Amino acid sequence: MIGKDVGIPRVRLGQDQGEWAIANRLVSSESIVYSVGIGEDISFDLELMQRYGCQVYGWDPTPLAINFIACSETPPGFTFLPYGLGTEDCVKEFGGKADGDRSFSSHSLNSEKISLEVRKLTSMMKLLNHDRIDILKMDIEGDEYDVIWQIASDKIIIPQLLVEFHHRWSSRSPLEKTKEAVCMLKRGGYLIFDVSASGGEFSFIHKTALNRAAG
Repeated sequence: MIGKDVGIPRVRLGQDQGEWAIANRLVSSESIVYSVGIGEDISFDLELMQRYGCQVYGWDPTPLAINFIACSETPPGFTFLPYGLGTEDCVKEFGGKADGDRSFSSHSLNSEKISLEVRKLTSMMKLLNHDRIDILKMDIEGDEYDVIWQIASDKIIIPQLLVEFHHRWSSRSPLEKTKEAVCMLKRGGYLIFDVSASGGEFSFIHKTALNRAAG
């Protein structure tokens, strides 16, 4: 079991499986949020915007998310981007889970594939003319391990990093991979301040933001 490193003021936003914990003292109307992997649930994003008035950029290249956004009324300040997050700018093959889950994953064993565009984090920041990100939320169906490696290797500093780890896919993403990813982040200055009851969603804070978060 991987536990918290630090205790800081935090709040939970979103509903059901879309709930995430944030360090509320680090969020303001000036915050830039990248919410990657929205599927059919933007309850976290909407509550974050309503409470703080911040800008949220929701990423998801899947037909599921694109159709969901097309049928939804999103408020000003929410920008949808039809891209996934990867370690290079490319087209990548995704498939639905073999058990019939509607999620798309590049790690799926399903033989039916779909080609979707992914972008590096730094590429999207350049495209959007951002020199910083205040919150990065990732629910990217097993690709989080490679992206975390890149964040750590490139020494990218993000005050809050929210990650859903998919070690529940024991054959493809064992818990050992999550432990390695967490250790890599800790070496880069990230500390855990929340773990969900399910043990899948982790909230990290970078040590450079710790004093501000603690108040």
